[in-house]
Amino acid sequence: MSNPLKDSGKPLFFRVANADEIGFSAPPNRKGEAVRLAVRSLSGMQKEALVASGRSGAVWRLASDEGAYLDGQDEAPCPLAFFTTGMIASYMNEILALAGQRRIAIDDISEPTEGCTLPSEHHVGELIESLRATEPDARVLFHCIAGISRSTAAALIALVLDADGREQEAARQLRLAAPHAHPNRRIIALADEILGRDGRLIAAREAMGPGDFLSVAPLVELTRLG
Repeated sequence: MSNPLKDSGKPLFFRVANADEIGFSAPPNRKGEAVRLAVRSLSGMQKEALVASGRSGAVWRLASDEGAYLDGQDEAPCPLAFFTTGMIASYMNEILALAGQRRIAIDDISEPTEGCTLPSEHHVGELIESLRATEPDARVLFHCIAGISRSTAAALIALVLDADGREQEAARQLRLAAPHAHPNRRIIALADEILGRDGRLIAAREAMGPGDFLSVAPLVELTRLG
């Protein structure tokens, strides 16, 4: 069986610089986002597509294949992987839109960065107040873009809120449940000061070490201490 994706020598994904030459352009940007697709079969289960974004005007070439279990050659991600990625991106767009409506602005940074909102004492104070207003056995969902930094910082704060002196235990619980966790240092430092932990929360976060790399983290469940 021929293998066009490999034989072409081209990357699986790249931005198309001459889409206008083949008469392929981005659609009008309706309701915040619109895309135009052109897809063709190459050989066997291999396919390639051009995707044009109405928001950015960019055109990208994407490729897909299947594994041997479907008589593919496993040369590119399977179509279901694109579907899953698109679904997650769609969810995150909804979450970001809701955050915008409620005027919630915070970026995953620990140092001032132009164009970004640095986590502040106000942000962390509101988080702590919200946690204190919930029942001790209430289930609380923390989320961010990737589920790695801001959300795990919030989870660590929740774990130790009523457990002064057990910061290291909380950090170990978080690391065991979430090997990918990399709590935002600034959020943790602000919480340490607000809660009066004298550096114990900061030390517990640092003792966790680096997390395992994941582009998107799984949902994990933790038990609040106290």
